[in-house]
Amino acid sequence: MAKNPLIYVIDDNAMLRALINQQLQNTLACEVVSFEHADNVLDDWNSVTPDLVILDYQFEIPDLKYKNGLQFLHALRSQSNVPVIALTGQSEKEVMSTLIKQGANDYIPKDEPQFLETLMSSVQTILSFQETQRQLKTSVFNVNAKFLLIILLVLAGLIALGMFI
Repeated sequence: MAKNPLIYVIDDNAMLRALINQQLQNTLACEVVSFEHADNVLDDWNSVTPDLVILDYQFEIPDLKYKNGLQFLHALRSQSNVPVIALTGQSEKEVMSTLIKQGANDYIPKDEPQFLETLMSSVQTILSFQETQRQLKTSVFNVNAKFLLIILLVLAGLIALGMFI
């Protein structure tokens, strides 16, 4: 990756947010921007778009615009396909299924014994996939550009020989 990936971490638990930030910075050399809740995350979305969002499912703060991560995910998906890893203290399959159906790329229960290792592995997998997609798009563009150049050279040669009118 040419630059360090930018990751947004949205979680109302300050200690967990700090722990995730530290792991992302130290383990994967990521730039991290943290949010206690999702209410202001989309405000500057078009000027700064992260490579990945790590999103808590349940916010324990009253009077928020987005009462939970699912509401924010729905709003996010209306304007972006940035990958999202959903976190929750609930290991319910119904919650997991709903988050995935609404566009989360992964779901990790916070009460999982190897939570941080699983999260870092998921982040690494998603970032690697994004980098592979970028490289593939660049390769396809380069092949198309070379093909177009060859066609132009052949046409120029035919014109020069008077074979193409």
